[in-house]
Amino acid sequence: MSGALLSIESLTIPLPQGADRPHAIEDVSFTIGRGEIVCIVGESGSGKSMSASAVMGLLPEGLTPSAGRVVFGGRDLLGLPAAERRRLRGGKAAMIFQEPMTALNPVMTVGDQIAEALVAHGMRDRTAIRRRVIELLTRVDLPEPEKIVKSHPFRLSGGQRQRVMIAIALANEPDLLIADEPTTALDVTTQAQILELIREIQARTGMGVMFITHDFGVVAEIAHRVVVMCAGRVVEQGTADEVLNRPRHPYTIKLIGAVPRLEAAAPPIPADAPVVLDVAGL
Repeated sequence: MSGALLSIESLTIPLPQGADRPHAIEDVSFTIGRGEIVCIVGESGSGKSMSASAVMGLLPEGLTPSAGRVVFGGRDLLGLPAAERRRLRGGKAAMIFQEPMTALNPVMTVGDQIAEALVAHGMRDRTAIRRRVIELLTRVDLPEPEKIVKSHPFRLSGGQRQRVMIAIALANEPDLLIADEPTTALDVTTQAQILELIREIQARTGMGVMFITHDFGVVAEIAHRVVVMCAGRVVEQGTADEVLNRPRHPYTIKLIGAVPRLEAAAPPIPADAPVVLDVAGL
């Protein structure tokens, strides 16, 4: 894509000797444009999260790209000094992780954790920081932000914690948001609310979104384009309509075929069917 916000070009990351395959990802290429949601789809181990980690400079110790480029804002991120990568993380590029209880600090209040992201990128005025924290909590539709700002993560529900993670990611108004399966641990209703929130914020801010998922229901809900990965390689990519309705690669066809469908209604229960559980006055 000409003028892409993010361009991953022929990226290859070798795995250590003895691994189940030679590369974590191999010859991976795709782009994300401004104002675009691109879903990266595939089963566990397909290389989705590894691609995101390469963009953010968060690859596990011992894994180093051996080929390719990650171009963001006109610069190859793989060649940036560590200090510049740190300035980028949480600034121009931010990430929402899959499980907020492991990403959030359990001994810090929600307000302090959002403020930390602001301070790390240069904000110093305490009054301005406090105002911005409340604004961000309000922006992600958290009730009673003045109360939540003083709460610790364990006092919040799963959906509320994920909203806090989104607030931290949005703190410095990034151009690129990477969401690594942010709804996997949530119930269906909360999942729908979080997806709608991400879609609404993306449309309002015009940022590009790299959304990692294995759920084709999520893809159908929010994706503009889809990249399908299998065993560390991109096997298919295209618009959401093309990939969902006219898949070409056998792996994509298999993934879509595995999506559960609602079956016909179950037959009526006989009147004399035995009771197996009886709850009264609980």
